Amino acid sequence: NRLASGKLFQTSYSLSTRSILTYAFHNYGLVMLAWTIMILLGARTLISYMDTFSLNYWRIRSAIKHQQFVPYVQPVFDAGGKVTGGEVLVRWLHPRKGVIPPSAFIEFVEENGQIIPISTLLIMKCAEAFKAVDMAPREHYFRLGFNVTPLQLDSQQLLNDIAKFQIDLRHQPID
Repeated sequence: NRLASGKLFQTSYSLSTRSILTYAFHNYGLVMLAWTIMILLGARTLISYMDTFSLNYWRIRSAIKHQQFVPYVQPVFDAGGKVTGGEVLVRWLHPRKGVIPPSAFIEFVEENGQIIPISTLLIMKCAEAFKAVDMAPREHYFRLGFNVTPLQLDSQQLLNDIAKFQIDLRHQPID
């Protein structure tokens, strides 16, 4: 029996979905069931975090990387009208949209933890700015206030940022 070239090992078969599932269940039944349960449980967790890691998350992450969050210092006055300090407020300087107020992003960044690197950025930028200011010695220190969230109070990063801020401005009359 002579076979044509290329026909020596030729076979024909047909696979149906049912035959594949039957084979898989008979040979891998418990393993498959375990993997299915693990995938479903994992998917539930992943889906619960989908809102946290939305397109806004990645846009804000990019804005942090490009240092687009900047401090605006709102002056604080005493009863006599003298400036005694300032409250540091955040603004997002978007390259196309311009200045974006915190009401557009602050709740979102607090929920997903991005407030921590944003605060670090603000503290660093304030330290750089106030190092360059010639502040004459005064009777009372200039008080600079930063808003923090409960999440930041649980983070070592805030303590590190404050310590660095104090070291950077040790020669300035800022409290």
